[in-house]
Amino acid sequence: MSIPSGSPVGSFYDFGGLQQLRADAASNNSASAGRKAANEFEAAFMQMMLQSMKQASEPMKSDLFSDDSTEYFEDMFLNEVSHFIASRQSLGLGKWIDETMSARQPK
Repeated sequence: MSIPSGSPVGSFYDFGGLQQLRADAASNNSASAGRKAANEFEAAFMQMMLQSMKQASEPMKSDLFSDDSTEYFEDMFLNEVSHFIASRQSLGLGKWIDETMSARQPK
């Protein structure tokens, strides 16, 4: 699963990308930073949705194949999947937030 090149932050664990997002927000490049922040919000929303889906399926899990390391890697996987889905703009939530915030900004 490869992240498209236009993605603001390639991974949840990409601290350099998050630092770049913070620098863009502090500079005059606020339109770009707003778009990137909206995409990050969409990724966080997707992560929460996937975590809820995981919790809903907990009663169906078997203790035979479950341990702490499996839970840890499942959480990491869900973080990566949520960023991948957000980078593809599958929901369109990030785009909608960016358009709404851009329309409300004074020009």
